[in-house]
Amino acid sequence: MSASAVSGIVVTTAGGIIEWIDDEGAALLNMSATACVGRRLLTFIAQDRLEAMTAMAAAAIGQRISATGLLRPFDCRPVSVAISISPDDIVPGDLIWRFTRSAADAASFKWRVSNSADR
Repeated sequence: MSASAVSGIVVTTAGGIIEWIDDEGAALLNMSATACVGRRLLTFIAQDRLEAMTAMAAAAIGQRISATGLLRPFDCRPVSVAISISPDDIVPGDLIWRFTRSAADAASFKWRVSNSADR
């Protein structure tokens, strides 16, 4: 996922609680950045939340995660996105989520764990 294509960046705890979100990420969730902080990011995942939890756990131990699927913004129709999750190198235990809008219509999430050496 190229940096210029990223539509939003979110930093969460290992449990998925939003600690920080950029303006683009907040717009993608259809909320203000202030309103996003403290919410569970998984509530915005349109389906396969159990797989998302498993992916978060893998990211928390150093794996790089990629997914495609639907994000459900607050009070809006679902949006097709590509997601990458990686451990935060600055704050141990935190996760960095990068969302990219996708033109493709993703019917369900497809999670892929990358080798941690791909950093």
